[in-house]
Amino acid sequence: MLLFIILLIVYKYPVFSCHLISDLFYFETERFKDEDITLPDVDLVVINGNIGSGKKSMQYAELLCSKYPEIAFVYNPGFTEAYIGNLLKSDDEFFNGINNRQLLNDNWPKNLYYSKDNMIITLRNGFTIDVLAMFGFPTIARYHGDWKDTYFYKNVIAEVTPDINHPLLKKPKDTSNVWHGNSWIWAYPEWINKKCQIETDKARKWELTPSHYKVLVTHINPVNDTRCKNIDYMPYQIHLYDMLWLTADNKVDNMLFQGAHLKSNPGRGSTPRSSVIEVKWVLTK
Repeated sequence: MLLFIILLIVYKYPVFSCHLISDLFYFETERFKDEDITLPDVDLVVINGNIGSGKKSMQYAELLCSKYPEIAFVYNPGFTEAYIGNLLKSDDEFFNGINNRQLLNDNWPKNLYYSKDNMIITLRNGFTIDVLAMFGFPTIARYHGDWKDTYFYKNVIAEVTPDINHPLLKKPKDTSNVWHGNSWIWAYPEWINKKCQIETDKARKWELTPSHYKVLVTHINPVNDTRCKNIDYMPYQIHLYDMLWLTADNKVDNMLFQGAHLKSNPGRGSTPRSSVIEVKWVLTK
């Protein structure tokens, strides 16, 4: 009887509630719309990339953290923040900048969480979760057409090099062979696959380590991501039994994927900004 009552409580009432935000695509000088800075009453908010440039995205995160100090916010950069929103001078410039800002800025919001490692977060209702936020690079099996037409090549800076003769550097024809400073190398399949393997290894270790209820966050959607058009790709080879997988891009509503409950909530407007995810299927820890 006691077990029945416990299960009834767990499945009827949410253990925690969360809200997803991604793909707002704000210009640097654009003002945030009221519907995008008005949030539902939840325990957790995931800011999952493509809010705007790195600077605009941080402004948005800090504004929400100040407006809703009781809510825990997880910050996971996307394409526009980490790869195309900044004039990179080094491969890890953007991520190093966030780390330094977090460590050295006394005004970093107490309720804003960012890390390349997993984060143990106790929510306002007392429930503790274990969050791992990553970009979600896929494994590219093959692509169709010219690689230069893919979203990755057009938008992702893989490396920064001072070598004007680097074999992967695409110089315009008839360009003089002189050094003009560091140059960008756009993403290529081998680099993406290497990134995927690094993230997969991290996810596998994380999923098998006993902890609190686990929440995986990726910017790339493992199912039909529009940025992977004309690319045959595979997501992480992992199995997240009864865990939560939060992602971006196309709308997904509680799809069972690789053992996890996959959800996304991209876009602007009052409808996505009022969406609430209630996690009911786990026992509190």
